[in-house]
Amino acid sequence: MRWPSWDSRLRQPGPWHTRFDHPDGSKEVTWGRRSARDGLGEHRLADLIYGGHELVTAHRDATIVVTEGERAADAVRDAGYLAAGTVCGASSTPGEAVLSLFRDRHVVLWPDADAIGMAHMGRLAGDLEGFGVRSLRYVDWPDAPEHGDAADTDAETIGRLIAGARFLPLVGPPLCARCGEAVA
Repeated sequence: MRWPSWDSRLRQPGPWHTRFDHPDGSKEVTWGRRSARDGLGEHRLADLIYGGHELVTAHRDATIVVTEGERAADAVRDAGYLAAGTVCGASSTPGEAVLSLFRDRHVVLWPDADAIGMAHMGRLAGDLEGFGVRSLRYVDWPDAPEHGDAADTDAETIGRLIAGARFLPLVGPPLCARCGEAVA
C-alpha cells in the first residue's frame, strides 16, 4: 500500500509512505516522492503525519482520532470520523510540528492492541498535554485481536468504541486494556 504524508513543519504534502508486507510476516517500509526509494528528501520523519492536510482545514470543534499508522486511520475515516495516523514508528513519537496540529482540539487516541502500541500512545498523550489539547481520550478495546487496530473491525464497532473512549486526566499514561497496568 502507498499513503501520502503531510509535513506539519513545512505545511505541505510530504513523501509517500509505502509498506510491503512479506509472506513471512515481516514488512518493508520506504519513503519517496517520485518513486518508493527516493527517501525523505528535505522532510523529517518527526514532522510527518498521515491525514494532516485534513486537520489544517477541519473545524476547531472537531474530534480527531489518532491511530498508529495509515491503515487504521483509513478505517476510522471510512467510518465517518476525522482521523490522522502517526507515521514515525511505534518506538518514537511525532515532533512538535505535528503536535501543534492538535492544540486546542478534542483528541481520541486509538492504540494498537499491544504493549508497543500502548506505549506509543502513552508517550503521545504525555506530549499532547504540553500542547494544550482541549480534551484527551483513548479507546479501550479489551476484545481487540492481538496487535489489532481500527482496521480489524467494522464501522459500527469503531463508532461504539470512539463514543465510549475514556477521558484521560491529562496526567499520566493510559492503562493497558489487557492487563490494567499503566503503560509508559
